[in-house]
Amino acid sequence: MRYLSCSRTALKRSRLCARVTAIAFVALFLLLLPSQLQALESQVSAEFDGSGVRVSVLLDGYDAEELIAAAAEGLRSEIEYTFRVYGRTDGVLGMFGDTLLHEESLRFQGRYDAFSKAFVIEEPDGTTREYDSAGLYLSSLVQLQDYRFDLPRYEKPSDAVYIESRVEVRPVRLAPALRMLSFLFPESIFRSGWNRVDLQTPSAPMTR
Repeated sequence: MRYLSCSRTALKRSRLCARVTAIAFVALFLLLLPSQLQALESQVSAEFDGSGVRVSVLLDGYDAEELIAAAAEGLRSEIEYTFRVYGRTDGVLGMFGDTLLHEESLRFQGRYDAFSKAFVIEEPDGTTREYDSAGLYLSSLVQLQDYRFDLPRYEKPSDAVYIESRVEVRPVRLAPALRMLSFLFPESIFRSGWNRVDLQTPSAPMTR
């Protein structure tokens, strides 16, 4: 009887261990489940003013209906811009590539506020903009106009010669806790490649 009792206990432990292992594998699989990446195009213009950079970005290739539908359903959308400013590296060090002078990343979130009955865009600094129509909301959400950021102290700021940019659009921004359940909430991500644009220097005003 004692042998039979030990056998039953060992069998229960074995089954419990198998269940825990299976749950762990499923959780790991869901955590590593890739999102649905889709191509995104962006038109970028950048200008160097001597101490900082001004950039404008216009997006194309996103799903406009999905962005509007997400807002109408009370969900948040997110757009993330990443910029890298490079300077020319001369001499022997040039073989290792150009110098990364600065990297800037900013996120905008869009949603619909049922209380104010307006579409809302939240800026990276927490300030908000409201729009009465879906069209104005969408056109403002998918473009960045004349955004400026400073470059850090550098020996030769004028060496800043080009900028690389990448944009990522999430029509539905899932909370971190829900990303493990992405098989129930498919997450479409529109992402552009790294676009390189030469920095333009603003022309000096004409004088008489």
